[in-house]
Amino acid sequence: MLSNLTNDQAQAFTTGNHPHGCKLIRVDIRMRGGGSPGYAVTIRENSSGNLGSSLGTLQHPASLPSALQDVQFTASGRPRRSGAPSRLGVTQTQWRTQRY
Repeated sequence: MLSNLTNDQAQAFTTGNHPHGCKLIRVDIRMRGGGSPGYAVTIRENSSGNLGSSLGTLQHPASLPSALQDVQFTASGRPRRSGAPSRLGVTQTQWRTQRY
């Protein structure tokens, strides 16, 4: 499911069923733009099918490509809410958001 907001995008995803949860390493987003990124990519909890509390912000690259390609946003592994989460729960729905 992809939801478009004014200058935001959100996409729900569900983690697998490994008993120890899932480790978040990175999120790849196909995009272009050139120059410095002027937005944030976050992982958020699910709240009855809607965006919930932020679990953290992914680190973006120093610049964006001018041609369309996959751009990697990495998880820092820092504690919840001060950086992107390193672990996500078992078979839980979360949201990946982009704010422009």
